[in-house]
Amino acid sequence: WYPGLFRAPSNHVQFRCLVQNSSSSWRERLRLRAVGNVTVMLDDNEIYRGKASDEEHCIDLTFQKRKDADYNLLHDNHKNDTNNETSSSTLLVDLINEEEEGEPPAMLIQDGYFATTIDNGKWQWRSQKKKKKEENETNDTVVYNDWSTPTPFSKTISGIPPHKVELPSVVLLPEKEVIHPSKREEEEGSDNGQLFDFGRELLGYISFSCSSNNENEESNVNHPPSLYVGESIAEAIAENLPPEEYEQSMELVQPSTDDDENDKWSSKHILAFRYVYIISSSSSTKQQHTIKNVSCHTFFHPVQYHGAFSCSDTLLTQIWMNSAYTLRLCMHQHFILDGIKRDRLPWTGDIALSLMVNAYCFKDKDVVRKSLVALCRGTFGGNGGVVDSENRNDLDDINGIVDYSLWWIIAEDLYQLYFSDMGHLTRQWVRIKNAMEILIQRCDDDDENDGMLLVDLDKQWLFIDWSDDVQKIVSLQILWWWAQVSGAALADRMKDSDTAKLWRSNANSLAQALYLNAWDDDLGVWRGLLEDNKGNDGTMKISRHANVLAIISGFTKSSGTTLSTTGIKTMLLRKDIPPVGTPYMKAFECMALCRLGETKESIC
Repeated sequence: WYPGLFRAPSNHVQFRCLVQNSSSSWRERLRLRAVGNVTVMLDDNEIYRGKASDEEHCIDLTFQKRKDADYNLLHDNHKNDTNNETSSSTLLVDLINEEEEGEPPAMLIQDGYFATTIDNGKWQWRSQKKKKKEENETNDTVVYNDWSTPTPFSKTISGIPPHKVELPSVVLLPEKEVIHPSKREEEEGSDNGQLFDFGRELLGYISFSCSSNNENEESNVNHPPSLYVGESIAEAIAENLPPEEYEQSMELVQPSTDDDENDKWSSKHILAFRYVYIISSSSSTKQQHTIKNVSCHTFFHPVQYHGAFSCSDTLLTQIWMNSAYTLRLCMHQHFILDGIKRDRLPWTGDIALSLMVNAYCFKDKDVVRKSLVALCRGTFGGNGGVVDSENRNDLDDINGIVDYSLWWIIAEDLYQLYFSDMGHLTRQWVRIKNAMEILIQRCDDDDENDGMLLVDLDKQWLFIDWSDDVQKIVSLQILWWWAQVSGAALADRMKDSDTAKLWRSNANSLAQALYLNAWDDDLGVWRGLLEDNKGNDGTMKISRHANVLAIISGFTKSSGTTLSTTGIKTMLLRKDIPPVGTPYMKAFECMALCRLGETKESIC
């Protein structure tokens, strides 16, 4: 199973703008486009109501003269709006989309003071959520999430909203048909299997036609062909694999019900593949069919390569190109996704790594920004987005993983380091502070383990890496140190000096506690467990993961004492220390080796 789920969007949202009135009366015509039924309120008085429409809603607004009042926006710092009634007005736009599977409510104001086309901080929004009915209640109690800052989307050249723009795509044909025997044909009682090679990995819909060689044969729909795909030939023709174990759904549909086109087939879902294997008939028919017109309607992220790499080693050059191409495939539908053959979800740890690669290869900050925003919604007091369970509580973590909450804060800092997007940070700052406050509340206040992040392994998932022989406690604490240092750097950018000072102080205390409890002076390495948390065999094994994270985060150099990295370098080069379990963590290990001066070893 995969932790986290994308919440169904609310069909009822509200936008508000608080305006402090000027010293003279003023008017403005509000020209509003919206998804959903529209109700506009000014100071709790309804001034407009309109049905959902593609046309503009035009509303005339009048703001009264207030003595000695400045015409300024009131920010969301006001706990009680009624305190400002004598000097301000509140414009509220209420949107409800009554379509069961319609679009989420949204609004667009092109021009004027209230324009939503620029990130001016004037608007706030909240969504409705339903509270479960009490026994004595006859209707659902309507409650709202907290007010927060909405994200304006840049306009497209065509004027079409971004979510309605069709993804760039192109129709590709296979480079060749591959002659390859398969036991799958024998299992299905057919010798009509055909294997096609598209020459590269793709993401898209597969289409083909499958017509009978017998003109008198009954409709093809009664004997549908079978479709299989894979990154390799072996995967495409995989034997003895039941459908429930497929990584992707290879269900076929017929685009047309016209009898003249009943030989046309298409994959129902988008597929990731290089090889396509089609068996044209089942064992029950023994009929001969012809597979033709095989094609792929493939999607690609519209981005240019800004980085390049080439060297005398052609294999390294090809590895770089394959890696960059794979990242581009995973940049899909405005997000950086992990596993386009599997879950197709954004995962925070992977994004922390991918955003650095993206910065050098593509310089596409929008896809990183949108991924970071989507991930934090629903956790740490956010609204909507990804949550780890239906029963949300203070122990919610991003992607449902303790260390991924830390990676999210680290990734926010890395995003600023590489892309310097203060508009994004300003919008996210409340969520970042809220996340840090919740995480700090989970910490141990014992003098010896001062500031260490506590985790309940019965209720929370501590991941670090896919590996059975990994001691994870010290790795978690090093990530927590990194998250606090990253948070302090973000606070510096926001000129929040008190917060930055507090978080750095906490990080320093944690560093001292870890040095006392997890540093092995004899070997010069970080152990996997703390002194008071030994393994079942009474030992505290060396952790490759903890040492990798200590190097790439800068923790070893900032632990309050001068520590030699010679022992860590020696340990990382040893083959008897349990290896990392994923390419994701292997990339961080290569980075650590490079920073330790072992460039050659990092690529061998």
